[in-house]
Amino acid sequence: DGALKTIINATGDAVSAGWWAVIALLPLLLLDPETRANPGRILHSLAEGGILLSRLFLLLFAVSIISSFLNESGLTGELTRAVTAWLEHAKVLSLFGFEIPIVGGVYLMLALICAMFCAILLGM
Repeated sequence: DGALKTIINATGDAVSAGWWAVIALLPLLLLDPETRANPGRILHSLAEGGILLSRLFLLLFAVSIISSFLNESGLTGELTRAVTAWLEHAKVLSLFGFEIPIVGGVYLMLALICAMFCAILLGM
């Protein structure tokens, strides 16, 4: 009864789907003759996956801390307002001696490039 409740409670989201996919595939790994000859490979692979997953979680944890800091400090809002104010007043972009009028798609592309540089700068 407890196992059935655990299975029912562990369904319904993406993390659970990945977990149950791994659980379902573990017995299927034994269909391979090389894996049957050396079943320790399964445990070794799971251990390597766990190490990789822990490193990934540490990276995502650091990114979430930086993201929450930027949101709480209001820096992203100020940066957005500064870039959009600059783009509203800019009429012509001079690039390598060429004058490019900032209209339509050029405005959008320039805004995306500014956002890209800001993301790189904040990511450092």
